[in-house]
Amino acid sequence: MDTYRKNSSLKYFIILLVLLISFGLIDVFLWDICYWRKGLGFYPEVKTYENDLGLGNATLKVSFGSRPWIVLFEDFLHNEFDVRIFTCVFELNSSGDINIIRIIKATASIYHDSKYMGTFICENEGLVCFISTIFPVAPHYIFNVQGMVRVEINVQGNSQITSFPYSLSYEVPELSWLNAYGFLLIIFGQVIVIIVLIAVIFTIRRHSKPSPPPPYVLRLKTDT
Repeated sequence: MDTYRKNSSLKYFIILLVLLISFGLIDVFLWDICYWRKGLGFYPEVKTYENDLGLGNATLKVSFGSRPWIVLFEDFLHNEFDVRIFTCVFELNSSGDINIIRIIKATASIYHDSKYMGTFICENEGLVCFISTIFPVAPHYIFNVQGMVRVEINVQGNSQITSFPYSLSYEVPELSWLNAYGFLLIIFGQVIVIIVLIAVIFTIRRHSKPSPPPPYVLRLKTDT
């Protein structure tokens, strides 16, 4: 009986480990597909700045987008202010003799109608870095985004540090049902997957219980 309990505990531990790994892989997959890995693919509207750095085949790409964070029903009715997540992604690409080692520092200063909204900074990143912030806006707000990207590059074996400016204009899109709740649907899908995996574990556990031993029949031997 002790051996059975030990083997059963080991089996449930392995299943739980697989469950956790699966959940992690799902998170990584969704993050990879829906966010900034290949640009802001999940964001409804994205403005992109791309420019040759004047260093052969080296290019700087800056993507700026927003998506809803908290959406209330009256936002659709009255078209009022709502809270959105703004993300700025910096990507550096190079080929040939140019080898961009890393982004040392990237800044994004946001202005609306010449009003300064704030500056956001990321430092000591790789070839891709991103900045996110949250604040309330109204649809059709037009933001001017400008900043500087400081990078470390290697040209024919010589390392040097240089900076490149950028600027772009972004108009906040109107809300739509898909843009507002698409992210929640992704989270809901993850929860469903986890519930199914837990149900599978309990089903295996229920069917793996040993069958009870047959009842003992006591026979009394009598002298005849």
